[in-house]
Amino acid sequence: MRLLLVEDEPEVRHLLREALEEAGFALDEAAGVEEAQGLLLAFPYDLAILDLFLPDGDGLEVLRFARERGLSLP
Repeated sequence: MRLLLVEDEPEVRHLLREALEEAGFALDEAAGVEEAQGLLLAFPYDLAILDLFLPDGDGLEVLRFARERGLSLP
C-alpha cells in the first residue's frame, strides 16, 4: 500500500513516517500543496494523509485537486 503524507512540520512528518514505514507502508512525503499535487500526478496512491494548515494552502486543496482529476483515494 502506497501512502502520500502531506505535512509541513518536519518533526511531525518524521514521526509519522517512522510509524507508517514500521507498519509496512510505502510512503512519499510532501511539505506543501504544490509538492503534493506534483506527487499525485506522478504516482498512484492508496491513501493520502493531509495536514489542513500548510504554508502554501491547506490539505483540502490537495483533496480537491485529486478529486478534479478523478482520483478517489481516501
